[in-house]
Amino acid sequence: MNNSSAGGVRCEWYWVPAAVFLFAALIIETAGYNQRLFLALHQAGWRISPVLWQLVTFLGGTLTALALLLLAARGHAQLVWSAFLAGLFSFAWSHALKVWLDVPRPPAVLGPEMLHVIGPRLKHGSFPSGHATTAFTMAGIVALRVKKWPWRLCLLALAALVGLSRITVGVHWPLDVLVGAGGGWLTAGAGIWLSTKWPAGPGVRRVLLILLLLCAVALPFVDSRYPAARWLAVGIALMTVPIGLFTLRATWRGEA
Repeated sequence: MNNSSAGGVRCEWYWVPAAVFLFAALIIETAGYNQRLFLALHQAGWRISPVLWQLVTFLGGTLTALALLLLAARGHAQLVWSAFLAGLFSFAWSHALKVWLDVPRPPAVLGPEMLHVIGPRLKHGSFPSGHATTAFTMAGIVALRVKKWPWRLCLLALAALVGLSRITVGVHWPLDVLVGAGGGWLTAGAGIWLSTKWPAGPGVRRVLLILLLLCAVALPFVDSRYPAARWLAVGIALMTVPIGLFTLRATWRGEA
């Protein structure tokens, strides 16, 4: 990417956040602070309601993110296409590393007296955090396009909160979250760049809308294993499904 990349993405805004996340991960790993930092953040997070952390971590799920994309489908078809392409990259980033490295999660390393796990007690495939990757991919897709700093910072803060939730619920190390964040941000830029080189036609947009609608419809029926998030799933589905149907109808009529 040059000084200003395709789609209006400034080069420094693309590289700097990702570099900060990945450099911080390198420092933590080199200094051996991963477990110590996890315990500090995990225990501090328990001063806040566990219900809140369930809701926040639910927002970083892949199915949730895909359903929420319907909110931008009507007037921002190119953004949705960018997010879909970026999602393919982020899926490959997180899952390839998980399978290749198979890093144990905190419940497999620390005793129950040191942990307060919320939700499923996962033990394998820790590195990197898939939720953090998804959150920063989706946040990056929007943040790399907007020009106002307050919006960018809000999106970064929301994605960071999702990453922090994975530490608080007890299933990811800080290193997992930081590498997921850096990878997610990079894949967001890659998705935007590729979408400008390979724009989606009407047929692709319709297929994509149908896939997103299926995700939104399925959201309340898929067990996230976070009970407090059940009604959030229902609320997201009730909000996004009508928008998706309206957009699909408009697209089929050539109005969008």
